[in-house]
Amino acid sequence: MEPNDFFGLECNIVIPAALGNQITGANAGKIKADMVAEGANGPTDVEGEQILLNNNILVIPDILCNSGGVIGSYFEWLQNRNGELWTIDEVMTKLERKLTEVFRKVESISKEKKTGMRSAAYKVAIDRIELTYKQRGIFP
Repeated sequence: MEPNDFFGLECNIVIPAALGNQITGANAGKIKADMVAEGANGPTDVEGEQILLNNNILVIPDILCNSGGVIGSYFEWLQNRNGELWTIDEVMTKLERKLTEVFRKVESISKEKKTGMRSAAYKVAIDRIELTYKQRGIFP
């Protein structure tokens, strides 16, 4: 298959999961899927994302879509710190609960603010940092 034809395939979900800057202003208009789930870091450039959003294609941003590994690493750190050993079922339950909670929060802000999920995810992140700084007395 010619690389230029790849993003024009009929499908439900596009999952760019290997390289950055794969969905650009030059090819985003060809995407026929309902959703782009960013598995790679930075697979969509700013112009490409705007085209996708204008075409009513849901973009689950990389910082949300591929965060399971980071959360899993955090769980491993917690276990080591506390001298615990969780079963795989416990880890998967905690991981699913956390991912679902964050996804719903991002989705809610996206709808409330009428913005893409990437901007909503950044808002969630910045709000968390602000709360942490306030709780620690770093900023009044």
